[in-house]
Amino acid sequence: MRIALVCTLRRAQPVLASWLRHHRSLGISDFYLFVDDPAELPQYQALHAEGVHFYARDEQLTALWQTTPLWDFYKDYLDEVYARQGLNVDLTMPLARAAGVDWLVHLDIDEL
Repeated sequence: MRIALVCTLRRAQPVLASWLRHHRSLGISDFYLFVDDPAELPQYQALHAEGVHFYARDEQLTALWQTTPLWDFYKDYLDEVYARQGLNVDLTMPLARAAGVDWLVHLDIDEL
């Protein structure tokens, strides 16, 4: 069984490496990590490994969000983290399915 996590990150640099190690040790194979502040992306990319996918919140991501079924529901609330999380999960579902993921779990960075 293949399990993936999707998470929206901000100021996660101090804990991200241990968070990834912990969840890998539990059998998580794929991570879809959405960086809320694009200026932080270079810090996270140093942690790039097989199965770890980073996406920055930028114009390209916004364009991708607009292709998701939940766009009309969340588009007026993009200043709220729950809206971006919902769109990130909605965007990740077909990506994870195409990668052969059986279970996709949304988990915040502060949750073990």
